[in-house]
Amino acid sequence: MKTKTSLGYKIKENIIKYKGLFESKKRNSFAFVLCCGLFPLWFVLIPDIFEKNGLGLDFWKYIYDKFVMVLIGYGILLLLFLLFTVLFRKIAISALVLGNISAIAGWTHYYKTLYRSEPLLPSDTFMMFDAMKVADTKLNITPTPIMIVTVVLILIAGACVWFVRLPNFMLEGKRLKKLLINCLSVLLIVAVLTASFAFVLFNDAVLGKLGYVESNGLAEFYASNTFFASYFAMTKYVFPQTPQGYDEAAMAAVSSQLGNIDPKRDKTPDILIVVDESWFELANYNAEFSPDIMANYKRLSEEGISGYMVSSKYGGGTADVEYELLTGFASGASLGSTTAFNILTYPEFPGIPGYLKTKDYGTYSLHAYTDELYNRKNAYPHLGIDESYFSDSFDDPELFGEWISDAACIDKLIEIYEKGISEHEHVFIHTLTMQNHIPYYGFDIERDVKVKSSETSQVYWDIVPYVAASMHKTDQAIGRLTNYLRGLDRDVILIVVGDHQTSLISEDGIDVLDETGFYESYEEQRDFLKLHTTPYLIWTNFDHDYDGTTFGNVPPNMLLPRALYIYDIARPVYFDYLLQNTKTMNGMSSNFVVNIDGSVSFEKSAAQRKEEAARELLQYDIIYGKKYTKDFLY
Repeated sequence: MKTKTSLGYKIKENIIKYKGLFESKKRNSFAFVLCCGLFPLWFVLIPDIFEKNGLGLDFWKYIYDKFVMVLIGYGILLLLFLLFTVLFRKIAISALVLGNISAIAGWTHYYKTLYRSEPLLPSDTFMMFDAMKVADTKLNITPTPIMIVTVVLILIAGACVWFVRLPNFMLEGKRLKKLLINCLSVLLIVAVLTASFAFVLFNDAVLGKLGYVESNGLAEFYASNTFFASYFAMTKYVFPQTPQGYDEAAMAAVSSQLGNIDPKRDKTPDILIVVDESWFELANYNAEFSPDIMANYKRLSEEGISGYMVSSKYGGGTADVEYELLTGFASGASLGSTTAFNILTYPEFPGIPGYLKTKDYGTYSLHAYTDELYNRKNAYPHLGIDESYFSDSFDDPELFGEWISDAACIDKLIEIYEKGISEHEHVFIHTLTMQNHIPYYGFDIERDVKVKSSETSQVYWDIVPYVAASMHKTDQAIGRLTNYLRGLDRDVILIVVGDHQTSLISEDGIDVLDETGFYESYEEQRDFLKLHTTPYLIWTNFDHDYDGTTFGNVPPNMLLPRALYIYDIARPVYFDYLLQNTKTMNGMSSNFVVNIDGSVSFEKSAAQRKEEAARELLQYDIIYGKKYTKDFLY
């Protein structure tokens, strides 16, 4: 039995006294209004506090400069807070739920920006479980001290307001009256939320008057407009919007503009595509490597076509690059910020694998990881791939660090290819490797590449030699594959390309490029290509007239159209449509244009805007619309 002097009794007594503070209607009403005002204001700042790593001078200057944006985010969070409070019937639960949502969003945004240079997007909701699986590696995503303190404070604050009740008018009266008041409250809040999104957040003219800063990169957009204001504005891109003027007449007009379709499309060599994870030249890292880590690539470039692919992605987003490669569609057009494989593809989705099946190709895919990420186990069959192989199909493969090595992946590719040629007249294989994927620390590997550099940072020397060794292994695997293909009596075209560059980050979250001072002079529009180009190689085992040539810089969706065209290989008419516009540009992807000279422009010319509008109409029609043009284009 507890005595009046026991600790438990005193705690209980104090809790009763604290609860009694809110028995007064006026005191409770004041506390309720105070909670509704302050909690959303705190929560709207949390992701930006995490981004600035605390409440220092930089943070307060940033908030002062972006005060209107803070108010926009605050207004939406206030409405959500009120909605949760009505639904949960307890303000403390609303505070705990919305506070932790804000903290989790801020934590995710912080590490996504760190590793991928891309902010948290509304469409990432569809990839939540994918993100959890990616995080289940040696990546360091440990909450920072400010994050831990914030969550603790949210829990304490929730406990402190546990006895704050709803206003009396929502609690008193008969059950029917209370139900009616609650329902009307929910409807009113939802109506105001809907109006806020429709007339403010989804209205570019209104946003412009409120001071929203337009930018070419998503990370820059978020930085210019605060986290929640940007996040809420981006929700309009979660699902595609019908392009202005879309109807049957408009599609007939676009189709009539197609020029003469090249009849030379009758060749059917075997087609092997190798998308090499995070394969890129280490040109930004102030080093010389011995032996040359790109020796085979350079040698094979003299025997084929090579250059640089301009990827819209950095540090991640491989599935979007795959999508562009295999379909010819731009992942930004009509897609908003959604990862295509997760919610877009459906059975018989238009793309090169499905088209080649009509030409008696056996179609295969190989990925040196599990089938769990980005819905590949469904997306590949939807694109027309008959047989898909993942990491569970490997028998005790060689590893490099965390992942299946490129050498083992090439061995598996050859095994699948030999199976394919025994069963089909022609073979198409899409391969995605894993060896060069982060993390780059914590593994004992053979570092057979000597690195010469004036850099002195320990982080640099911990990471760069590892990555150089990995890139060298990739180069050797490419050489091994081409040596195998030389000995065949079947015509084969091989396309090898890196999906994107990535950050070389230490276990403590330090980016090597920060250590070298790279970002001190980096400007995205001027220096975009420095972080967004990866090498490509188009090589054949049959004679041709294109030794040592290049397509220049091209986006992912233009690589296959150009390669299949130049070798007169079977391809959909849509690919030839894309090539009609190469007199004014090398291609268009996401939010940028690759110009004829290889430079990138974020501002489009009048001719390019006209082409973009026509292309979005075609893409929308083929993917989502009534498919007026699909039979013709495919």
